[in-house]
Amino acid sequence: MSKKENQSGRQTVVNYGLYGESYEPRLPGFVHSELHETRCQQHGWVIRPHMHTNLFQIVLIDSGSAEFTHHTETAQLTEPCLITVPADVLHGYLFSQDVKGLIISLSDEYVGKLFPESPGVLLELSRMHLIRQSTDPAAFRQLSELAWQIHTELYADRPERGLALQSYIGLLLIAVYRLGEQRLQDELAVDNRNVRYFRQFQQLLKENRTADVPINPLSISAYARRLGITSVHLNRVCRSVAGLSTLQLIQDELLLEAKRYLHHSSYSIAEIAYLLQFEDASYFSRLFRKKTGLSPKQFREQQRTTSPAGIDGESDKTNIDKSSITELARLES
Repeated sequence: MSKKENQSGRQTVVNYGLYGESYEPRLPGFVHSELHETRCQQHGWVIRPHMHTNLFQIVLIDSGSAEFTHHTETAQLTEPCLITVPADVLHGYLFSQDVKGLIISLSDEYVGKLFPESPGVLLELSRMHLIRQSTDPAAFRQLSELAWQIHTELYADRPERGLALQSYIGLLLIAVYRLGEQRLQDELAVDNRNVRYFRQFQQLLKENRTADVPINPLSISAYARRLGITSVHLNRVCRSVAGLSTLQLIQDELLLEAKRYLHHSSYSIAEIAYLLQFEDASYFSRLFRKKTGLSPKQFREQQRTTSPAGIDGESDKTNIDKSSITELARLES
């Protein structure tokens, strides 16, 4: 094995051929497979963080469990899964003693020669993949069967063994590539749906200003029902597109309206709270101060100081009917 050192001379990364063996470059056609218990038991079921300079590995866990470390991240593997680990990736395992499965090691050159005209496949395989049985049972079953066929073929004395191995390994790696591509397409589809929902949500916020029967502006569930999704789903949409929760976006929209009223009308603070459907004017004032650092009164005075001509309306307006509210909101939108 070899060890990389940091500037202080401390050993930081162990570089193995196969784990526990001295590092040496592998032949271009190197293919190796072994059961987990063959090597893990020798090391107390602990495979410490390490990396392989020119080996691509396929790790199959059929039963048992493991803690998988990848760079600084840790994943608990409590169900059957398959992991692909490209070369030069720091990784380690803590296996349960009842773990069953195998690990296949391939030289980088071997993988490259399988797909000489398919750079997209090689690019996808340069990323680590974790495929759990529960995520796609059919795909996992196919991968597991191919991994065991590779293992069996490697140790069987059969004609054209090399050709058979190329076929099985190629099929397994193509299956991993396709899963990666499908996941990317699914993520793009989710992103597109999220953007559509988010734009519809924004439109609802605007339309709610002048609606004859407006949505309670602080009711996330009411907006979600109008969109045909759950409140949890709407919150995920808002966070994925805008990086803010649904409540934060609703509050920001309400405060924008509040600022317009404070700047362009002479409605009292209580009247503005009523216009914005706050049941409690004091809650409106607290929220406004929390978001802006100023009370509504201080904000209005500040606006008058900087733009005295910006205030219109009558100062003695105290009785607000529905038509005046709707008309003012329409003019302000």
